[in-house]
This record gives sequence, structure tokens and C-alpha cells, in this order.
Amino acid sequence: CPLNGQCQVEDIVYKYVVSTSTKVYLGTAEGDFKKRYNNHTKSFKHERYANETTLSKFVWEMKEIHNENPTLVWSIVKIVPSYSNVSKKCLLCLYEKLEIVNFERQDLLLNKRSELISKCRHANKYLLRNYKSKD
Repeated sequence: CPLNGQCQVEDIVYKYVVSTSTKVYLGTAEGDFKKRYNNHTKSFKHERYANETTLSKFVWEMKEIHNENPTLVWSIVKIVPSYSNVSKKCLLCLYEKLEIVNFERQDLLLNKRSELISKCRHANKYLLRNYKSKD
């Protein structure tokens, strides 16, 4: 586990530091981090998934252009609940955006500014069209 045994922690804002270039990526994991981590590692290993995330694009660029396999250091920035159907807010997305805006070295950040205006994807499971009957 890259989080010192905390891979089962749920609803987190996480940070990757690409130690070979000091680039930083901030992201969220709804549910346990382990699932999100497995998706990231899949996109680092299999070239057909290279464009899945900004981080995977960067990792493949480092592999192809600089002929190096970057070292990633993972950490938890904040543990915060995801979308609440009661409050109609997603603190997980809000804290991720706050971390991106307040990051002290914007030149090192891999995140795109367009992420700040993106819609919360965690609310989709509460939409009526996604309701699955138990029958």
C-alpha cells in the first residue's frame, strides 16, 4: 500500500509527488483509495490507458521522452465526505478544488485549471435515471 497501510481509508483528497521531477497531482477517491490506486497503476502499465488521467499522460511522457519510470510518492491531504444527498453538496470535490487553488507552487501542479469549474461526478449515483430496482 502506497499510503503506509491506509489504503482502505475512504473519501479522501490525495496528492502524488512525482519525485523525479517534483511535479504534483491532486485528486480524489470516493470510497476506498485502493480502487482508485489500482486504476492509476493500470494506466501507468498499459499504454492503451495512457490518456485516462492527467497523471497517466505525464507518466507516459516521462517514459517516452525522458526514458525514465517516475517514482510516485502518495499522501493523504484530507479525509472528507463525498456527495451528500441531504445537503446536495460534495465536500470531497470542494476540498480538491480548494487544494488546487491554494497550492503554493502552481508551476509544479499537473492539475488543469479547468478542473475548478467541473461538475461533481459523485452526485450521479443519486440521479433518478441511475436508480436500479431491486425486483
